[in-house]
Amino acid sequence: MKTLSINNVFSREEEFSDWLVENIEVLGEKIGIELEDIKREYQIGNYFVDILARDTNSGARVIIENQFGKTNHDHLGKILTYASGANAKIMVWIAEKFSDEHKQALNWLNENTRQDIGFFGLEVKAVRIGSSPYAMDFDVVVMPNQWQKN
Repeated sequence: MKTLSINNVFSREEEFSDWLVENIEVLGEKIGIELEDIKREYQIGNYFVDILARDTNSGARVIIENQFGKTNHDHLGKILTYASGANAKIMVWIAEKFSDEHKQALNWLNENTRQDIGFFGLEVKAVRIGSSPYAMDFDVVVMPNQWQKN
């Protein structure tokens, strides 16, 4: 099995977002949420969230923000801005590598926000077996406390 950075498969983050929209069930299975009503580049004030969706079970809004490389403060700030602007209950941050500090920040948010609000952190990589096309592999590195309990 060969593993690559996702920027070797997608030339821009926008292309990865397009792939996510087309394959949203893969992400949904990883986080245990069925997603529907998917919108790309949804405007929130002067900004645009990568993906806005809805949890089919609860009706809660879900924001999905992705980035190439290692997590950074810019994307953490975006997630918080989008969450408040969209009145989202579930925030999903996807990156190739999460720093310990950003994992800690998401865990702190999960521990100090209401029970119906949750933050996920997922690491992504491209994997290939033999000559097959590359597939995206997600690893959940942070999840809300209520998901851990369930």
